[in-house]
Amino acid sequence: MLNFLNIRIYPLLLMAILLLAQLIFGRFIKFSLALANASGMTALALLLIGVVLIMWAGLQFRIHNTSVNPSKTATTLVTTWLFRLSRNPMYLGMLLILMVQPLLALRPHLLIFTAVFFIIMNYLVIPREERMMLNTFGEHYQNYCAQTRRWI
Repeated sequence: MLNFLNIRIYPLLLMAILLLAQLIFGRFIKFSLALANASGMTALALLLIGVVLIMWAGLQFRIHNTSVNPSKTATTLVTTWLFRLSRNPMYLGMLLILMVQPLLALRPHLLIFTAVFFIIMNYLVIPREERMMLNTFGEHYQNYCAQTRRWI
């Protein structure tokens, strides 16, 4: 949960809403037909990678005894495993999952919802989280940001 101009943004809920919007605007396509083509196989790979990124990053938070909830103050700066490659592997996983429906539906215009997620996360959610992390971890977080990209 994040506050931006008194608006609370829950990343997982945002992803779910945008997935639902894709389904509505995609007119509930039949997934089984698309899986036979290269686009369907790519979509399946993105789905699996996205789920693994989210679950593995969540596990890293649990291992380091810190909250996965961005509205709570972090107790540990996680910089290992996936977090050596990306400061936001969970959000990257969500972004990949939002690419699945447009590929399965063979409707590239549905990628607009993926773009909306990226814009909201990149310009509203993540900067606020980064300020919170900087306040909590100071120079250690600055060094981490200098060495690790925001997305990939």
